[in-house]
Amino acid sequence: ISPGVIVGPTEPLVIGDDYLTVMNRSIRINLLDENGNPAEVDYGTYALDDSGISIQLLLARSGKPSVEANIVGTCTFFPAEEVDDVLIPPYLIAEFTKVETGKAVPGAYDMQAEAVWQDGKVVTFAPYGQIQFARNIRRA
Repeated sequence: ISPGVIVGPTEPLVIGDDYLTVMNRSIRINLLDENGNPAEVDYGTYALDDSGISIQLLLARSGKPSVEANIVGTCTFFPAEEVDDVLIPPYLIAEFTKVETGKAVPGAYDMQAEAVWQDGKVVTFAPYGQIQFARNIRRA
């Protein structure tokens, strides 16, 4: 099933850097449908907040013929919520280790989020936009 799209970060990731929640450097990925509304996260008896589910963010070089992800991050799912009468869409917090980002070369990467349940059921979120990688970014 392809239930929606994902929207990635607007700033490039630095090659060889950790993007981990414990370092306050994780990446938020909003889960939206093709119209920009919150994506569906329940699929019959399956849901993205089920226990035992594995969610990964898979990155592959843009424009390169490849069926395998070059860089893999782990994700945690957060359901939609309403805050001060504003609906916050469901989202993923993606984390990448420096080992994974160290595999990148400068440029654009296409994103795909993949949820896998213990019985083998798979749900894929197609990309909307890309993640950019850079060698380094001048930090203030």
